[in-house]
Amino acid sequence: MTAFSANLWGDVTWVLADPPESPKLVLQNAWCGTCQPLWKNFAKIRNMKFCLVDRINSLVPGESIQTIKNVSLAEEYLQDHFPGFSVLPGVMMVECLVQSCAWLSRVSDDFRYSTLLLKQARAVKFNSFLKPGQTLEVTATVRSVSDSSAEFMASGTVGGQSAVSARLLLSKQNLADRNPQLAENDRRLIASMKELFEQIRVI
Repeated sequence: MTAFSANLWGDVTWVLADPPESPKLVLQNAWCGTCQPLWKNFAKIRNMKFCLVDRINSLVPGESIQTIKNVSLAEEYLQDHFPGFSVLPGVMMVECLVQSCAWLSRVSDDFRYSTLLLKQARAVKFNSFLKPGQTLEVTATVRSVSDSSAEFMASGTVGGQSAVSARLLLSKQNLADRNPQLAENDRRLIASMKELFEQIRVI
């Protein structure tokens, strides 16, 4: 179960409570008119795979990362969000931050973990729309690190103007930690991430 709270001024908090096998959005301490349609489409969206970091411009292990995400009208999820006024969904803007933080964590840990998941997002603020043809520039810095998690401050700008910001907590794990038979899956996932990293990093 994914729970989040929001107010009408754009502050949002997500807390990942249960495995994604039982998707449901629960609104806490606020009312959001978009909650119901989001819940209806969540099962479909969660099965889609997105790479929302087009390029890593700079990365200092254990400290910070700068990435970009170019928005294109060709991206399928923009067709319904919204008809006649396509903008990158807020949840995808947050995912850009999450994936940027995940790359910083992977490189800082020398790709030690196969699976990095968003555990908590706090103080999420949306300040601007992101339209096709625009670029989200993401900056993230490390706040704290442990063997099982890492916390970051992340923000995204468009044309120098703030678009999104959040404090993110990511969990770090290997599938074999729970099931030793999945060790080969860990190796394949890590190899895949290393290959993708070589494609998107600036040499």
